[in-house]
Amino acid sequence: MLSSSPGGRSTSVGSNAVQLARAAGYEVLATASPKNFEYLKSLGASMVFDCKQPDTVSRIIDALQSKSCAGALAIGAGSLEACIDIVAAVPGRKFVSQASRPADMSDMPTNMVGLFKTIFGLLWWNISTALRARSKGVSTKFIWGGDVVANEVGSMTYQDFLPEALASGQYHAKPDPKIVGKGLESLQGGIDTYKRGVSAAKVVVSLICKGRTIYDHSATNTSSFSSTKSLAPQNGHSGYVIFIPLYACGKGHTEGSCDDSDAGVIGDDGVACVTKMLPGNEPDGIWDVVTVD
Repeated sequence: MLSSSPGGRSTSVGSNAVQLARAAGYEVLATASPKNFEYLKSLGASMVFDCKQPDTVSRIIDALQSKSCAGALAIGAGSLEACIDIVAAVPGRKFVSQASRPADMSDMPTNMVGLFKTIFGLLWWNISTALRARSKGVSTKFIWGGDVVANEVGSMTYQDFLPEALASGQYHAKPDPKIVGKGLESLQGGIDTYKRGVSAAKVVVSLICKGRTIYDHSATNTSSFSSTKSLAPQNGHSGYVIFIPLYACGKGHTEGSCDDSDAGVIGDDGVACVTKMLPGNEPDGIWDVVTVD
């Protein structure tokens, strides 16, 4: 297992990818800033390379010559091109999973000229990297977190492995949180912190819980079940209401068919019940409604 990206291994996705790959029995090679070398090694990476050094690609290729590469995970600008060059030059599978785009989609230009340039740049990047991969005999695939819902990887990871691994300490919830404020009024500050750049940390805005109620949709009908727009806060509190799923229906999304045995079950159509909304825009199943100020 090879993971190569400019600092991508220290992100939340990267930190978990290293641990999952190591738990699956793979040796992990990663890239990061020098300050995060020991952090990644503590998560299971056997070798870590400086993402900013110009000879990193050639050094990784040299390190893999006596091994069989299982593939690469690319996170961050420039990582896909580097991973293509690496897997093409070493023994093993010629495959790269791509987990990010070269542009920040949350900071797109607002004027037509800038937007056109950005879109054209993305199209050209897609074409050029596709040609680069094909010329080197490498396959690439863009992956989404939701891809694992409908395949065997999801159940193996979230049901068979993670609960016990987290409880035993074999697996760690990383990176550590960086709490930047409390309450919804701190969200903008959290976004600004993220945009300035965060390394080996998860930006968190904590919510102040003022009250909670368990709502069982199976005991109510659609018209009487309150949605986030109409549910009143707990007595004595004002503010916002959020829904947290305790479990969701796994019996074909039929109303009133949930019970405790259905926790974590995916419906016959392969769609996680947490994404299913009933006609009145209400979530189906048992939900923990938390009122926050």
